[in-house]
Amino acid sequence: MGCVYELLSTPAAYLTRAYYNHHPNGRSSAPIVIPFGPHKLQHCVLYEPDTVTHSTVVFYFHGGAYLLGDPESMIDAANVYNAQGYRFVSVGFRWAPFHPFPAQADDAFNGVNAALNWLDEHNRPVQRIVIGGTSCGGHLATLLCYGKDLQRRYGLDADRIAGCISVAGITHADDMMLRPFPGYAVWHRYVKLDTHPGTCGERTYGRRNRWAMHQALVPWSPIEFLTPENFPPGHPPVPFFSIHGFSDKMSPYASETAFAARLNALASGDAAHARVREAGSAKPVAQVFAIPRWTWQHMILTVTLHRRQVEAQPELRALFTWLDGIDTGR
Repeated sequence: MGCVYELLSTPAAYLTRAYYNHHPNGRSSAPIVIPFGPHKLQHCVLYEPDTVTHSTVVFYFHGGAYLLGDPESMIDAANVYNAQGYRFVSVGFRWAPFHPFPAQADDAFNGVNAALNWLDEHNRPVQRIVIGGTSCGGHLATLLCYGKDLQRRYGLDADRIAGCISVAGITHADDMMLRPFPGYAVWHRYVKLDTHPGTCGERTYGRRNRWAMHQALVPWSPIEFLTPENFPPGHPPVPFFSIHGFSDKMSPYASETAFAARLNALASGDAAHARVREAGSAKPVAQVFAIPRWTWQHMILTVTLHRRQVEAQPELRALFTWLDGIDTGR
C-alpha cells in the first residue's frame, strides 16, 4: 500500500487545509463516544445532526494504512454527512504493527456491533446502515459488507447493510503486501495470520513466498468474496459506490475496477457506481516534498474530499444522490 509514502505524504496533504472551505456541520450537540474495548482506539464516535432527515445511518472507517488515524480524524466527513441529515458513526481500530492485522478487522466488526447495540438501547433503532471507509478503511468496509463468513463469525446482522462506500479503498488483499520493502520482511510485523510451517516463515531465494502470503490473505480479500456461492441468484450483493483516483497506485485503481466488474456480474445489473478522479498535476506542496503524482492523488483525495461544500464536489454530489436513493429504497 505504499506505507512509506503514506506516512511521509500525510502531513503534506494536511497542509492544504487552508485552501478548502469547511462544510457547516448542521450539529450543535457534542459527539457521543461509544467504547467497545479496553484500548484507547477501541471506540466509536457518534455524530448526530440537529435534524435527522434520513433513517439510514452511515458507519465509517478512517484511512492511514492501518498505521495511524483515530475515529475523531473523520470530523470533516461527519460534518458533511450531518449537514445532509445523516447520523454518522466513526469506528476506531488499533494500529499495526503493534496490533498486526487482522486485529483491525476484529475491531471493525466489534465496533459496528457495539454501536448498533448502543443505538438500539438508547431509543435510536436502526433498520438500515451504509458502511464506508477511506483507503485501508475502505478495505474494512468491504470486509463487513461482502464477507459472508466473516459476518457469521462476528454476528453482524447483514440484513441491515444497504450499501458500501469506498474512497480509494483496498479491495484486493494482495495490495497489502507492502511492495516497497525488499524481501517483504515488514509484512510479518504488519500482518499476523495463520499459516502452515515452511511457507510464509521461510525465505525462497531471498524473498518471502508471495504465493503463501496470497493464500493467507484470501479470507481477508474482498474480491474473493464475490462468488456465486456467497451471492446466488436472488441474493445479490449490496450496492457499491466508489470514488477513486485514476493514477492511484497506493490503493490500485485497477484492483477496484476488477472488484466492481465482478460485483456487477453477480448482480446482473448496475450494482457498482464509480466516480473517477483524473490524474491532474502535482500541487506545489507535493513537489516540495518530492511526492510522486500517484501517491499525491491518493492523499489529496482521501484527506480533502470532505472539506468542500457538497455542491462544489462532483464526487460528493454523485455520492449523496446515490445514498439518498439507498435511503428511500429506490
